[in-house]
Amino acid sequence: MNRAEASRVSLVRLSTGSRPGWGRRAYAALRGRLWPAAMDLDARNERKLYVEVFWAQAHGAVAQFHAPYALRLGATNTEIGLLSALPSLLALLIGMPAGYLFSRQTNRRLWLGVTMFVRTILSACQRLAQIRQSTATEFFSDR
Repeated sequence: MNRAEASRVSLVRLSTGSRPGWGRRAYAALRGRLWPAAMDLDARNERKLYVEVFWAQAHGAVAQFHAPYALRLGATNTEIGLLSALPSLLALLIGMPAGYLFSRQTNRRLWLGVTMFVRTILSACQRLAQIRQSTATEFFSDR
């Protein structure tokens, strides 16, 4: 193993935080291995497509259990219908205008970071609401 490979491997190893900035260097080394700069555009786009399809399938596998879980919590038929229809409706109403506005922005990286932050916050609020609902249901069903 030559010196360049050894330094690259050492950057991938996660330390206990003794070196400042180890997370950035590890991420850069990992990114360099997954998305090499010498890769042509078609190969890079193909790899990104595979990653996107993987995460879409993972989300679909998890999302199919929302309706049975809601039924177990005592949801009505209307609530089950809304649970099934609202994601598609929101994607239709928000996705098209957002894509148009996003394509007109010059600083796309900033907007991408803002939208990912907002998505993370909304997802955390949704999870907290689900936990709170399930805890309340368990608490009141025992009485």
